[in-house]
Amino acid sequence: ALLGSSPGAIMALDAVATGRWPVGALIALSGRLATQPPLSPAATKILIAHGKQDTVIPATEATSAHAALTVAGASPDLILEDRVGHAPGPEGMARARALLAAWMSPSS
Repeated sequence: ALLGSSPGAIMALDAVATGRWPVGALIALSGRLATQPPLSPAATKILIAHGKQDTVIPATEATSAHAALTVAGASPDLILEDRVGHAPGPEGMARARALLAAWMSPSS
């Protein structure tokens, strides 16, 4: 699993969007997709979470990443949180924990 925030999210999204890394789960917090098309995302559970009040990387970047990955054949989840800036929010962290728990469970 890869979990990244800000520049770590940018790097993690690139690794999955290009299909270079066999990653089972990706959690991208307050990042953006910097990878240029064509994208060939790996079969990965993806969560993109972003604060709507982020003044460092606008939340529109999360929406754009979600759309680009979806068009490329991935099925990312997107969370945009009110009253959250450039930091992980409570809903994003709760969903990240749930995604990791499900991914790590032997029954998944």
